[in-house]
Amino acid sequence: MRSECEQCDFTFLLPSDMRKVAGSIDDSLPEAALVVENLGITLKVRDLRTVLPETDLCGEVINFYFRMLVHRGRSLCVRPRSYAFDAHFYPMLTEYNYEDVYKTWGGMVDIFKYDILHFPNA
Repeated sequence: MRSECEQCDFTFLLPSDMRKVAGSIDDSLPEAALVVENLGITLKVRDLRTVLPETDLCGEVINFYFRMLVHRGRSLCVRPRSYAFDAHFYPMLTEYNYEDVYKTWGGMVDIFKYDILHFPNA
C-alpha cells in the first residue's frame, strides 16, 4: 500500500511496495536497465533486486528510501523536518578519521535545522 498525502505531489513507496516491484521485474531485462529516476537517484534493475528477501540492500536503494523520507519532511503536510546522510557516510566515518570525513561531508548541511537525522548503515 502506498502512503499518499492529499497536499503533496509525491507518492511514497513503502518497503513492501518496493519488494513487490522488485519481484515483478521481468527476468529478461538487463541488470543495468533503468527502473526509477527520481529525487536525484537512479535505480536500476540490479539495485531493485536487492530489496528481495535473502539479499543485502545496496546503498542506492537505501539512499532513495531516505530521500523519500526527507522529501516528505519538506512537504507542508508532514512534520518533523528530517535530513538523511548518504548510505556511504557512516561506513566512511567508521573507517577514516574524523578530519578526513569532515573534509568530504562537513559543512554541507546545518544539522541543527532538522528534527531528525538519519544515518543509514549500508
